[in-house]
Amino acid sequence: ELRPEHIQRHYSNLIDRGLAARTVRYDHIVLHSALRMAVKWQLVPRNVADAVEPPKPKQSEMQTWDTDEVAQFLEAAKKTPNYVLFYTALYTGARRSELLGLSWRHIDLLYSQMNIERGLHWTKGEGYIFTQPKTAKSRRTIALSPSLTLLLKEHKEKQECAYLLAGKPLTDDDLVFSHPDGSPLFPNS
Repeated sequence: ELRPEHIQRHYSNLIDRGLAARTVRYDHIVLHSALRMAVKWQLVPRNVADAVEPPKPKQSEMQTWDTDEVAQFLEAAKKTPNYVLFYTALYTGARRSELLGLSWRHIDLLYSQMNIERGLHWTKGEGYIFTQPKTAKSRRTIALSPSLTLLLKEHKEKQECAYLLAGKPLTDDDLVFSHPDGSPLFPNS
């Protein structure tokens, strides 16, 4: 007794409850697949989901900051321990996981470049894990601006001092952005 209007009403209800059109499209894919299997097993005469159009996702335009907004943000960020991380994110476009996965061997301060080779993620089951980029294009070298190169040099010097005070030298495998003891930053902090 399932009819296309039942499915269409279901999609409308999902949208009214606040689900994104993209999520409703996933719902459609699952339902369509289940009904296709039901037709194959001869449980229903036809796939009524064929007659229903799921909502189209809205293409939202990315909002970016202008130079004044970037300057205002960085001025406020100077008072935080993550200033260098924020500065690096803004001037490289690297993803959060990529920045948190950077070790000093990925940064070449002489040639002012940064190599993205991995990301750092946190999962409930495994804790912190390093992951490889999803695609070959995600592995990349990013040129660093002169101001960022200087900031990273200062950051490295401060980190070396903190490590020496803790009784251990800073190595190429140590994370660029970490807690003072070298432990990874929690991605959502």
